[in-house]
Amino acid sequence: MIWASPCCTEFSIALKKRPRNLPVGDALVLKTFEIIDYLKPKWWAIENPSTGRLKTRPYMQGLHMDRVTYCKYGFRYKKPTAVWHNLPWTPSQGPCRKGDRCEAFQGTRHPEAAQRGPTKGRKGSNSRDQLYSIPPVRLFKTPEYSVKQPPDPVVCKPPANGILCAPSASGKTVLLVSMILEQYRGCFERIFIFSPSVEVDSAWQPVKDYIRDELGVNTDREQCWWEDWDEGALRKIIADQKRITQKSKELGLKKLYSVLVVLDDHADNPAVHRKTGDGVLDTLFIRGRHFCINTWVSTQKLRLMSSAVRVNVMFYCVFRLRNQLELDALVEELSAMLPKETLYAMYEEATREPYSFWFVNLRAPKEDMFWVRFDRKFLLNGDAPEPDGIYDPSHWPPPDRPRQTSDGSNASEFSARPTRFFRRRSKKGMTSIYVDSRLRAEGTDSSFSFDIGESVHIQSGAKLAVYKVRVADAFLSTDRGTFLYWEDTVAGTLHYAELPVGAYTGPRLAAWISSNFASASYTAETNELDVTWDGVRLILNDAELRQRFPGTAPYPPGASPSKPLSINHLLGPSYLTGSVQRFVFMTMNPFSELYLRCPTLANGETTVGPLGHDILCKIVVSKGVGHVMETETSEGHWVQLHGPITLRHLRFKLTDYQGNIVDEPAPVATEPAVAEPPMAEPPEPAEPAAVAEPPTEAPQQAPQPKRRGRPPGSKNKPKPPPTVAVAELPKPAPERPSTEPPAPAPQQEPHQERESPLELQEPMLMTPSQARLARQLSRADRFHELLLANSMDI
Repeated sequence: MIWASPCCTEFSIALKKRPRNLPVGDALVLKTFEIIDYLKPKWWAIENPSTGRLKTRPYMQGLHMDRVTYCKYGFRYKKPTAVWHNLPWTPSQGPCRKGDRCEAFQGTRHPEAAQRGPTKGRKGSNSRDQLYSIPPVRLFKTPEYSVKQPPDPVVCKPPANGILCAPSASGKTVLLVSMILEQYRGCFERIFIFSPSVEVDSAWQPVKDYIRDELGVNTDREQCWWEDWDEGALRKIIADQKRITQKSKELGLKKLYSVLVVLDDHADNPAVHRKTGDGVLDTLFIRGRHFCINTWVSTQKLRLMSSAVRVNVMFYCVFRLRNQLELDALVEELSAMLPKETLYAMYEEATREPYSFWFVNLRAPKEDMFWVRFDRKFLLNGDAPEPDGIYDPSHWPPPDRPRQTSDGSNASEFSARPTRFFRRRSKKGMTSIYVDSRLRAEGTDSSFSFDIGESVHIQSGAKLAVYKVRVADAFLSTDRGTFLYWEDTVAGTLHYAELPVGAYTGPRLAAWISSNFASASYTAETNELDVTWDGVRLILNDAELRQRFPGTAPYPPGASPSKPLSINHLLGPSYLTGSVQRFVFMTMNPFSELYLRCPTLANGETTVGPLGHDILCKIVVSKGVGHVMETETSEGHWVQLHGPITLRHLRFKLTDYQGNIVDEPAPVATEPAVAEPPMAEPPEPAEPAAVAEPPTEAPQQAPQPKRRGRPPGSKNKPKPPPTVAVAELPKPAPERPSTEPPAPAPQQEPHQERESPLELQEPMLMTPSQARLARQLSRADRFHELLLANSMDI
C-alpha cells in the first residue's frame, strides 16, 4: 500500500502573501501518480486539505474521494481532510459540522488549531511532525505464545533460522553438535537431521544418543535422521508441525511444541538449493517460524542459497572463508547494519584463530549483534567496554592476550607489558620487487621460479599489487594443429602441407599458403584471407574431411578423421566467390586474455578469479603477434595476504582462463616458413637435389639481417645461396652438375626432414609478388627469434 501526503502549500486557501505557483504543486502530485503507476500497489491513498484547491485540479476529477476531520478521531483540532483512494473503506465518522459536532468542540470553536502557532486566541503549539504525520498504526491485543528458550543469553532465541558457512573440515559439524547439546540443550522436542555423513561421521553419535535417551524417541519406529535427501519426509515434518501448532493454539496452550531441522553437507545437491522460490528450504525459512520449526543449514557456499533464504536468516556462524566472493556476499547482506570496512575488520578478528568463527545474531540489538564465537562481543558506537574485554573494530590493533609468566620467571616487568603500544608507533613499509623471467631460477618463460634473494616472512598480513607487467606476444599459433588439407576434386585425392610450428600473423600465414598451396592475400581491415581457387584444388574444413575421407590412409602420421590436427582453427569458415576461396574470420591470437598467477601465495591471499584463487592481474591480448602488452593490478585493488608466510622463491605462471599454462615457443621450433619449397606431389628424382640444397644452408643464413650484398671480409668468397630456394630455380641450372657430386648434400637430407617433416611435392615457380612476401616472412621469422629472448618481462 502507498499512502501519499503531497505538500499543500500551493493549493492552500491561506496563501495570500505571494502569487500562487500551481505548476509546482501540480508537478509534485503528478509525480506521486507516476510512482503509484510504477509500483502498482494493491491499495493507495492521497490526502490533502479538503479546503484547498487540489480537488479542483483536472487530473483529480473522477477519483473517489472521502472527507474526514481529525477531531472526530480523538484530536483536539479540526483539520478537514480529503482522501482520494481505492481502499475498500468508508469513514466511520462523518465530518465535524453543525448538528454533528465532535467531543472536543467547545462553544463556537475547537480548543486547538492545526497550526504551529496561536491563531485568533486559540492554542496552536503542535509541531510540524504532529500536524502532518500519518496517524500511527493501531495495535490490537493478540494471544502470546512462547517456546522453550536456551539458557545461554548470547545465542539467537528460538524459533531461529541460521546458516553455518565454512569450507570443508573447518568445524561446522562440531559446532552443530555443540549447539544442540550445549547452548540449545532441552529447547527442542524433536531433532531431525538430513546429512549424507550422518551414518559415517562419529561426531553425530552424541546427538543420536541424546535423541534416544533424553528426548525419549524410539528411533526404530520414528525416523529422526536421513542419509539421503528426502524432500517428501521434510514436507511431512512441516505438515505435522503445522497441525500440532494449530491444535495447541486451539486448546489454549501457551507453551508450543518446537522442533529442529538440520541440513548438513548438501551444497552439491541442486534439489535443495532451488532458485525458483518454491523449494522446501524456502518454505522452512519463510514460514517455518510460524510452525515453531528451527532450521539450521551447514553449507560451503553462501551464494548457493536463494535470496528468500538469505533475507530470512536470523543468525550466521562464519568460519575462515577461502573465497573472496563468498565474503563479499556475506558483507553485502549485513552492510545495512554497519559500514563494510567495520564488518571486514570484525570478520578478520573473529576468524584469526584456528576453528574460530564470527557469530552474528540478527535478532539482537545492534550493540549485542556481533560476537567472536559465543564468548566475546564486539564493541560498537564507542560504548564502554565490559570487564571481560570487548574488541572494537574501529581501533587497531586488536587487544592482546595477557602474557602468562610463572612466579619464578626472570622476565622483567617491562618485558611483560603488552606490545600493542609499540605496534602502533611502527610505520608501514612498502617494498618493490622487480621480476624478470630471463633471470629465473628454473622453469620456462610461462612458468618459472624467481629467487627473491632473501627469505621473506609475513607474520600477520600484507597487501600486494603488481604495478607493471610486460609480456611479448610470441605464443604459438599451431597449438591445435599444423596441417593444411585440400582435395583434388578431379582425382578425388587428399593432399596436405605442414605449417611449421610458430607464431603467425595474417600476412605470414598468407605468405606460407602462397608458397605451399596457391596465391593468398590477407586483408587486415576485414580480417579476411583470400586464396586463389583454380576449380580443382579446394581447402577442406574438419567436417568435410570426416565426411569425404573417413579412412586413415590419406592422413599424415598422428592425424585421423576425428582428429586431423589441421589449421582450421586459424582459418575459420570459408566460402567460394568467383575464383577465390575466402576465409571470413581469421583467428591468429590463440588467447584473448591471460592471467598472471603466483601459486606461492595461493594459501595466503583472498583474490578470486575465474577458476582460481592466485590471480594477480589480467592481461588482455588484442594486438597480435610481435606486440608487447603492458598491464597492472586494477586501480585501487590490493591482494590481501594473510600470514604467517615464509618464502624465498616466487613461482609465477601465465595461464589462460581455465588455468592452463600458455605455450611458449622454443628457439628450435622457429624456423622460417619460406625455407620450405611449395609442393603438391612427390617430385621426380632430379628435382630434390636442387630444391633441398638451399635449406641445408638456411639455418646458418636465417639470422643474417639481409640477403643482398657480401658480408665484410668476404670480398673474394662466392655468393651464398639464396634464402628462398624456389625463387632462384632458373639461375642454378648451370651449376647443377657441380652440386650433385658432393657428398654433404645427401647427408643433410635427414636433418632437413627432422626440421621440416613435409614430404617434397610438386615444385611451383614463384611470381615476383610471392617472392617479396617470402622475403617479408623470412624477416618476420628473425624478429620472432628475437622475441624468444625476451618473451615475458615482469
